[in-house]
Amino acid sequence: MSRIFAIATAELGVLCRSPAAWVLTAVFLFAAGYGFATSPATHLETSMRGALSWILFALMFLVPALAARLVTREFEEGTIELTLTAPVSDLEVIAGMYLAGLLTVAGWLAGTLPLAGLLALYGDPDWAVLLSSYLGIALVASLFLALATLGAALARNQALGFVLGAGLILAVWFSGALLSLVPAVTPEAQAALSLANQFDELASGIVDLRAIVLPVSVATVALFLAVRVIETRRWL
Repeated sequence: MSRIFAIATAELGVLCRSPAAWVLTAVFLFAAGYGFATSPATHLETSMRGALSWILFALMFLVPALAARLVTREFEEGTIELTLTAPVSDLEVIAGMYLAGLLTVAGWLAGTLPLAGLLALYGDPDWAVLLSSYLGIALVASLFLALATLGAALARNQALGFVLGAGLILAVWFSGALLSLVPAVTPEAQAALSLANQFDELASGIVDLRAIVLPVSVATVALFLAVRVIETRRWL
């Protein structure tokens, strides 16, 4: 576990010194603020629904860029050779990079808390709905990062890592809509397997175990595959 934290600390240090990482942070906060300021839900419902929609959209593209910076950069610059020859396992390498990404995204989300403070200052928000909404966006962000990590592990440069990561995120996110095209899949099954539907329920204050199990399960599979990709690359 200490080696995972050591890798995560080193990666966070690289991100803190990277202008690109600060640009991603600025874009994320701008998207959240814009959604909060312009959404009718902010004024009529005293909710973060508008801001969360923009946050979700921003994460679909900012998280792949972050993962490419964390993972693919190692292959692009050749520093992965030093990491893989160190006394750490492939699982620890991926876990450390993933943890660094999670802490970065957690910082992004923490930067939106003043918006919730404004709601409390000038309105009377439903705190149960607000908390379940943040739970939903945290689960989705964790899933997006796992998928983007897999895409980045498959790529040889950051541009391709971004494209693969974003592609996996969009494919998984809209898989529920694609299931509607399969006659054998019932509407109930489509709703249960749709990440977008599960997020909408959490954003509405409906906490269902499926909304937690589904993204965690898919994220675990994605990270497992990322570890296998790194294991394969070790011998190439």
